[in-house]
Amino acid sequence: MKHQLFPSAEELRGIGEVSLREQEPSLVLTGGKYLNVYTGKFVRKDIWVADRFIAKLTEEEPPEGANVIDVTGKYIVPGFIDGHIHVESTLLDPVNFSNLAIHCGVTGIVTDFHESGVTCGKEGLLAMKRAFESTPLKAFWATPISLPFLPEIQSTVSSLSTDEALELLDLPETLGLSEVMGEKFVESIKEGDREELEVISQALERRKLPEGHLFKTLGDELDAMIGLGISSDHEPREKDEVEEKVEKGLFVMLREGTLASEVQKLAGTIVERNLPSERFGLVSDDMLARDMTREGYMVDKLKKTIDSGVETVDALKMATYNVARHLRVDNLVGTIKPGSFADLVVLDSLDSLDIGRVICSGIPAEELKSEYSFEASYDEALFNRIPRPKLTDDDLEYLPNDFEGDSVTVRTISLNETNRFTDLNELEVDLIEGSLDLEREDEDLLYLVCASRVEEDNVGLGFLEDYGLREGALAVSIAHDHHGIVALGKRRKDVIEAANWVIDNQGGVVYLKNGEVLAGLPLPLAGLMATDDYSEVKTKIAELERALRDNGATWKEPLFLSFWLGMEVAPYYRISERGILSTEDNTVLPSVIEPR
Repeated sequence: MKHQLFPSAEELRGIGEVSLREQEPSLVLTGGKYLNVYTGKFVRKDIWVADRFIAKLTEEEPPEGANVIDVTGKYIVPGFIDGHIHVESTLLDPVNFSNLAIHCGVTGIVTDFHESGVTCGKEGLLAMKRAFESTPLKAFWATPISLPFLPEIQSTVSSLSTDEALELLDLPETLGLSEVMGEKFVESIKEGDREELEVISQALERRKLPEGHLFKTLGDELDAMIGLGISSDHEPREKDEVEEKVEKGLFVMLREGTLASEVQKLAGTIVERNLPSERFGLVSDDMLARDMTREGYMVDKLKKTIDSGVETVDALKMATYNVARHLRVDNLVGTIKPGSFADLVVLDSLDSLDIGRVICSGIPAEELKSEYSFEASYDEALFNRIPRPKLTDDDLEYLPNDFEGDSVTVRTISLNETNRFTDLNELEVDLIEGSLDLEREDEDLLYLVCASRVEEDNVGLGFLEDYGLREGALAVSIAHDHHGIVALGKRRKDVIEAANWVIDNQGGVVYLKNGEVLAGLPLPLAGLMATDDYSEVKTKIAELERALRDNGATWKEPLFLSFWLGMEVAPYYRISERGILSTEDNTVLPSVIEPR
């Protein structure tokens, strides 16, 4: 079944007929207490469903012969909404993502697919939208204003123009603009750049929400962004920042994903600073499929919020109604009332928050495949999105041909895992027979490479410190937000072979050693996502992480963090296709410091 996100006239009539007892409900949940998000109380009433929608909340006996699910003693809350998630980061395609998310109680999301946009363009974005239509997940959109984010330094397979963004903005599923970056638009204001500001103006005219990416945007600059109409931020890192943004009218999305831990760190600000909980939502941003479990997806965020002192009902609203209300779709999702989708999560208790059952579009999750295909036919244009040739030995030549000396000073990138920022260091390395050979170097030092997907000559060279890997090489085709190929390892030969495995497979993640692939996950869809069943993807992720740790990797997230080593909008130093990049001023630094 291809599902329509918004109700048809026929469905609206069906809701009314069940409400008026002209037709029997398709499903009745009886005996439980549902969360009334308007009063903040749990109410003992039965829920009558008309196909995909709730039709009636009542104490009346259900019709004889009705399809009844007894949830006596249970608590029923709206289906969870992840208001800011990049589906590609899970490594799952939309169909497998939807299937897994629903079983975790997440029945609605807001995503932008800008990762697919830089590899497949507007058609790639639309293909992702079509894929969701084979599932009952409520997938709302926010469109990027343009892609790539940093065209002056990023070469990408595809792009998105501002005119194309306006076309996407007119889709009924599109709720607004995504990732409106504070630093970039402050500069646009100062320099009088009108093109992208015009897109924001058009969004406001259409009553679509510009959603902010306001990292370290405070004071006057924050005022300027709010003046542009920016409605939310998912980037706060400190309590004072949270307070300022809420006081100035922003909706604050607290992240808890595979890397982000802002829910755990900042949710307590709501109680400590006496801030209104209705101005907060709980989101993931980026989450590996490994962490999408019933106890580890939205329930984990809820428990951490409650542990910080927020009342249980307020926390539940942060994962449901608050997000929906901010996004102006609270008549359809995030609530339990006549006319809203019959997306329901049945909790065993309010203490455990254990999910006993999920109902999505009026159907128990375990029965959804009888009504929805959970299959997508992806156009061939979404595959083979790494057109560059393979890497050669010449691509990893760090020293000039005429270099002389017994040692060399190199610049290395190291990571602070607590804040996910990077530092730049200098290290003197001895040369062996006039060449750089890290395999025979005792330091915890690796070759680090970023190869453009499209520009054959753009292979940036750097060094990575304190990763811990003793042998072998890791290569990935995910490097936010341009998605070049990033590879790291102790031997140049391994690094080249790992990168070339990714190119051969037209996307993927691989760990190999001595020419042998010990673990690998092809990502053929846009060079970013697998098309395998989510259980198989989870298994392969576990194999990759195990292989990395068995061979010395010491980072807490040795796989997932590698996706961010090339992220050119993140502080402070990253590997780019041009070399080591200082992301504060977009300058490229040589990885080798030649002696005078």
